[in-house]
Amino acid sequence: MLRESRQKEILNLLNTNGYVEISALCRMFNVTEMTIRRDLDQLAQYNDIERTRGGAVRSETTLYEETRFEHRINLHSEEKLQIASEALKYISYGNTVYFDSGSTSFCLAQSLPSDIHILAVTNALNICSELTYRSNISTIMIGGEISRNTLSSRGTLSEEMLKLFRLDVAFLGANSIELDGKIYTANVNETGLKKTAMRSAKKTYVLADSSKINSSKIITYASLNEMDGLITDSGISESDRKQLMEHGANVIIADMQL
Repeated sequence: MLRESRQKEILNLLNTNGYVEISALCRMFNVTEMTIRRDLDQLAQYNDIERTRGGAVRSETTLYEETRFEHRINLHSEEKLQIASEALKYISYGNTVYFDSGSTSFCLAQSLPSDIHILAVTNALNICSELTYRSNISTIMIGGEISRNTLSSRGTLSEEMLKLFRLDVAFLGANSIELDGKIYTANVNETGLKKTAMRSAKKTYVLADSSKINSSKIITYASLNEMDGLITDSGISESDRKQLMEHGANVIIADMQL
């Protein structure tokens, strides 16, 4: 295959999946790592992609620019409040709780009552800011590379720091959930931290409003049957709920009455 055709195929894969791995491309095109690295370097010069240690990802500004935090926090706000109210039932006095970045996690942090004492661990700058001045909450911010769109840290440094904690409960976000239970995020760089939180927590819940169910796929990081529950709002259809449960999901529907 000519270099131009191979690079066009690589770009198509990036546009479809959001990321590519060098090892997989070598097998696919039957070429050396040096050839693929050269292809990726050239593509990065003229396209909105970023080189990573093992491959490349679409630039976050291109992949998910329309959903910066400032925009997402105003979407489905009633549903997020429902979910936050339900999620509070799974936090107990003295817990160590992980709050993933995301607008629904932020709503949960805002909803924490003043009489509950917990240790909050988060990778989200806005959640850290929200909780810092709460006298009943001790807050630890996970360090790492900062994403401008999600206002959160990520990457290897973040993952290694999170491994130091034994979490009672972790609340993770999702950009979409398929009816087979697969959970998706917007950026491949976020998957490692989410998986680390799952391994570190006794209980893990996904917070996702019903608009994200059976929506477009980006990059998967887990399945609902690996979680203790999906907390969603009452807008989920009965057929979607049943399909998710058939794939091993524990679907928790928030009460409409706040």
